[in-house]
Amino acid sequence: QDQIRLQNQLNLRSANMFEQRSEAHQRRERQIQSCSATQEQCSGLVSAEHMALHYPYKVCLFDFDGTIAQSEELHRRNFERTLKIVIPPEVWDSECVGKTERENLERLMQPDDARSIDIVIAERGQLLSTMIDDGELVFTVGIREMLDKFKRWGVRNAVVSSNGRTFIQKALEKADLAKYFELLVCGDDSVVQGRAKPDPFPYLHAAELLSVDSK
Repeated sequence: QDQIRLQNQLNLRSANMFEQRSEAHQRRERQIQSCSATQEQCSGLVSAEHMALHYPYKVCLFDFDGTIAQSEELHRRNFERTLKIVIPPEVWDSECVGKTERENLERLMQPDDARSIDIVIAERGQLLSTMIDDGELVFTVGIREMLDKFKRWGVRNAVVSSNGRTFIQKALEKADLAKYFELLVCGDDSVVQGRAKPDPFPYLHAAELLSVDSK
């Protein structure tokens, strides 16, 4: 009888342990399902209206060079060909990145170059357009997927760049990305002259055009 009683106790203890493991397993399953639901949201499997209620940002201002496209090497080669000079990558990175087209031309044009800056800008633009058509511009991996998600979430997008408007429009249209952006604020816009990045004006101007409180 003592053995029977002991066996019953062991059976009861085993049943309790199984029940506890089962409850823990069910909790784990609920956590996994919750994680899966979150992943579905991030994958755009819920409505844009739902995501818009939970996503904290309504507007995203994108730089172009180095953000939408990895274009600095393209510009370096373009300046080299247009000006017929050699620009080492380290010089370009330290002295030219972030500057406007006109600022870089004023710095890099050789004294014996008889062309005006306006003529060089036109020639550079034609060459740049050809380079884009030839597929030399590399777009950032994942940028289209990010813009698709932003569109589903109701996020409004704009480009704020020190680069020229013609180049950015051409690049976005070539990659079929122009449809994602409501407006462009570019380094050659008349309103930006003398207030290009890193001055905050281009960002504040974009926010104003989008009727967004910059604060």
